[in-house]
Amino acid sequence: MLANYLRKSRFIDCQQRKLGVYIALKFLVNRQVSDWT
Repeated sequence: MLANYLRKSRFIDCQQRKLGVYIALKFLVNRQVSDWT
């Protein structure tokens, strides 16, 4: 049970990190595009 919980929490952690990176990249791209126009 504990191992299963750890695996699940690690998976969620990975997903949240990917989401955070995606949001940061999107934010940076949006800022650069607004700077260029």
